Amino acid sequence: MTDAESPVISHNSVRGAFSAGRMFVVGDIHGCLDELEARLVFLGFDKGRDKLFALGDLVDRGPKSAEVFALLDEPWFESIRGNHEELLIEAEGGNCDMHVCNGGAWFAFLEPEERKRLADKAKALPVAMLVTTPSGRRIGLVHADMPGSDWDEFIDRLDTPQVRDYAMWTRERVYHALHNRHLEPIRGVDHVYFGHTPLKAPVRAANMSWIDTCCFATGNLTVEELL
Repeated sequence: MTDAESPVISHNSVRGAFSAGRMFVVGDIHGCLDELEARLVFLGFDKGRDKLFALGDLVDRGPKSAEVFALLDEPWFESIRGNHEELLIEAEGGNCDMHVCNGGAWFAFLEPEERKRLADKAKALPVAMLVTTPSGRRIGLVHADMPGSDWDEFIDRLDTPQVRDYAMWTRERVYHALHNRHLEPIRGVDHVYFGHTPLKAPVRAANMSWIDTCCFATGNLTVEELL
């Protein structure tokens, strides 16, 4: 694979090219490692060739948060930051009540050194990611939502706290999609994937998809191939 053909990960996260293989995106895992592994086996995922991009919320609520978080050390796994990673960071800084109330008790029981190590890894996760597939499609990954309808303008503003919070917490677009209201396509990308909002099934509108199917409660983890 030449440089021009290599998948590109942009905005704060670059781990380079990988062997030619398939690319997938997964919704909020929330500590559901067994369901993830089962889904990857079903899809014939090859950890030596394929790549999996997660939409954040790797941790909390499910039984294996630490084990899912450890996947960040695997070369086949990438993730953006979700609001639960943000809660983890705030908990390590002393504001732990909100994290515990949202499934983060596992983190409170860790040794201080381990909490700091995990918080540092969470801080290193990008809030948004752009993936260029081998076919040349530009795929945006954002945990919750994005202001405006232009990808490049969104990225230019992502260093501001308000835009970062919007990207990790807001649910405006998905509510429009759920009520069949018109949504403008997001310019500058071919498609954007979001998680964050628990759904019975993936929702699609314009050039957007929401794929958090609430695995910790339903056992249904959505993984889609990026073509």
